[in-house]
Amino acid sequence: MIRIPAAIFDEVVAHYGVYFERTSKVPARKLASDVLNEEKVHDQVALLCQVLGIDAESLRGKRVLEIGSGFGLFVAAARIHYGMESYGLEPAAAGFASSHHTSLEILRANGLDPDIIVNATGEAIPFPDDHFDVLFSSTALEHTQSPERVLDESLRVLKPGGCLHFVFPNYGSFFEGHYALPWIPYLPHWLGRLWVQLWGRDPEFLGTLQFTNYFRTRRWIASRHDVDLVTMGEEIFAERMRTLSLKAWGGLGRVQRALEVARRLRVVPLVTWLCLRTRSFDPIVLTLRKRAVPVSRASADNQQIYDENWPQWLDMKRHGPSSRWLRALIGDLLEGPLRSAEIKRVLDFGCGEGTTTEFLARKLPSASVVGVDQSRSGIDCANAHHRSANLEFRHHPGDTPFREAGFDLVTCFEVLEHVDDWQALASRLAHASSRYLLVSFPTGRMRDFEVNIGHLRNFRPGEFEAFMERIGFRTVEVFYAGFPFYSPLFRDVCNLTNSAGNTLTRGHYSFWTQRLADLILFSFRFLSTRRRGGDQFCGLFEVAGRGEAR
Repeated sequence: MIRIPAAIFDEVVAHYGVYFERTSKVPARKLASDVLNEEKVHDQVALLCQVLGIDAESLRGKRVLEIGSGFGLFVAAARIHYGMESYGLEPAAAGFASSHHTSLEILRANGLDPDIIVNATGEAIPFPDDHFDVLFSSTALEHTQSPERVLDESLRVLKPGGCLHFVFPNYGSFFEGHYALPWIPYLPHWLGRLWVQLWGRDPEFLGTLQFTNYFRTRRWIASRHDVDLVTMGEEIFAERMRTLSLKAWGGLGRVQRALEVARRLRVVPLVTWLCLRTRSFDPIVLTLRKRAVPVSRASADNQQIYDENWPQWLDMKRHGPSSRWLRALIGDLLEGPLRSAEIKRVLDFGCGEGTTTEFLARKLPSASVVGVDQSRSGIDCANAHHRSANLEFRHHPGDTPFREAGFDLVTCFEVLEHVDDWQALASRLAHASSRYLLVSFPTGRMRDFEVNIGHLRNFRPGEFEAFMERIGFRTVEVFYAGFPFYSPLFRDVCNLTNSAGNTLTRGHYSFWTQRLADLILFSFRFLSTRRRGGDQFCGLFEVAGRGEAR
């Protein structure tokens, strides 16, 4: 048993009385009893062993770091009961001074060196690279200043082959556990403050929370080349919902009571299915292994994804509503600002199976159009299905094959989101252009299906325009097209249906599938905006100093 002197328990009660009793409305003594319950540590270790497929004995002698060690119970129990070489990270700054002090007292009370809990934050971990076998954290990431920075630092100090196991709230769900209130994650900050005040809660704590969620986490995973995802907790959530074996820590007892009602109404399976399909299950149990040898997502995963799928995606690019809609946006720029421009040579970088490149060749019949791609299967599809006197396709396994300026127009559609260093690629493309650069990519929230097809990031509004200005281009015309129909409705529907592949993206489009695509395209073109608010970026840029395009 971990020894918790009565004076220490009273300190924890006082801590929660100051910080959390006014938020969750759960009595401070109950909160203290929950957080100092040694059973919780055993549950945490059991969960870690479950997701890794190991037994607790395998953790003996492992060097473990807990990020946000709180009152130090896990650090102490890991050493005493499981034989781990455990350390903790807990800042002694304002708001955390009480928990840091209490953790040192608990270590002393159990004969442990208090120096094993370090006064530091997860954003700047004071340990060398490749130092720990396991990085552990429970309900701490949402309290950090930068969750992504904490995760980056955690991987830095994790040994190759080591495991990162972080449990934190999924604020894609409807519930906020600290306040024990629904809907807070979906509300603007000012409305969230009003909402908690209406329930008699102190709103100040709200400003300390980072709304971590499934999609934000997947974007971070996609940006890393040195991890393998073990789980994000979907299976664990489904099992807990099936059995309703939830631990009623803190305010979660209210959720458990609500689920008991759902059980009596026999809707738990439906609730579970909806939470999993919408990625709103809670909590996230993020478990990763650090690769011994980092692999570039852009050069490996993307290459494989597109080599394998271009033949299946041919009809989707020809008839799919989003692809046709993008070509309509491109056509608006070709027939608008570029209408009287003298375009003789065109380079389409990342041409894929060639449908959009062939569209450029038709729209610019006097120009010589070259499509290049690193995917051999994409180029084979392009050569098999698209023929024109002014059109040529070339396979180039590397980056931009044309390093000297000489093309009047360089285009790059739906490519930049797939590469590790998009700025370097955009600079090379700009260097290949003597006048114009035309690009497209998605913006806004990155959906799960986009991660599955190799997207590494989505762009923020204005981010690309600012970069182009820095490298000597001016913005001619830009579309942020789509809202309200394309974003979020269509992309969210795609997210729900694409996990196992769907008929609207793969394989042959039947007569009726094409008619459905026509209907959706009609909605895109007439029920969506062009200029702002949407998720589809399409922009035309000109070398500064060349004057207005006519």
